Amino acid sequence: MPAYFKKHGKPKSLDELPRHNCLAFNLQGGQNRGWYFRRNGKLVTVRVSGNLDCNDGELLHR
Repeated sequence: MPAYFKKHGKPKSLDELPRHNCLAFNLQGGQNRGWYFRRNGKLVTVRVSGNLDCNDGELLHR
């Protein structure tokens, strides 16, 4: 991670996440669930993409 951030910078807002190489959790069939955050008390989903996606949340977390 430090090498990635050194090369690409750290995202400073949720709006910057889709421009980064992220770990994506996909349901069967490849539908990207996105990452969930709370912004001003409301649930926000950010669709991310990257070199690795997975449909096993436990494996992805590791």
